[in-house]
Amino acid sequence: MQPSEEKLLQCVVEDPQTGLPELLARYGGILNGVVRRILPDARDAEECLSDVLVQCWRQAPALQNRDGNLRAWLIVTARNKALDRYRRLRREQADPLPEDFA
Repeated sequence: MQPSEEKLLQCVVEDPQTGLPELLARYGGILNGVVRRILPDARDAEECLSDVLVQCWRQAPALQNRDGNLRAWLIVTARNKALDRYRRLRREQADPLPEDFA
């Protein structure tokens, strides 16, 4: 039986090395699906998911104190992180202006 979202967040706060893998085991599939729709490259998607886990770890105490759905928060956070990364990658891939452009 899976622990409740409250217990899962408590585990993330108290023991991130146990809590984060458990969070990833529970929600990794859906989060990967959300991220991969925006970032088709597996490396970019993996880095994005890592960013989501770090943000969850940092905000876990605040998440415990609010009424809400952890799954929904994770999905929205994953989507936003993926969009941010996509935009940054697009800017980096843009062709630079020629040197004689004035």
